[in-house]
Amino acid sequence: MMKMLSYEEAHKLFQFARVARLGCIVNGEPYVVPINCQLEDNYLYSHSLPGLKISGLRENPRACVQVDEIESDL
Repeated sequence: MMKMLSYEEAHKLFQFARVARLGCIVNGEPYVVPINCQLEDNYLYSHSLPGLKISGLRENPRACVQVDEIESDL
């Protein structure tokens, strides 16, 4: 089930997330890649070596991040 989260709900979800997906545009096309992340002081941090996502983000800094909360796999 999908729903729009309030700021507080989203903040709580990101507090516990350690893996997320970064969505950005690379060479004019959507590019989605898993990342490790951590929320600190209302900032989401991730680390990356130079590569496709870094060059894509430098070219077009608009991006999104998705995390999932899975309550049950049944």
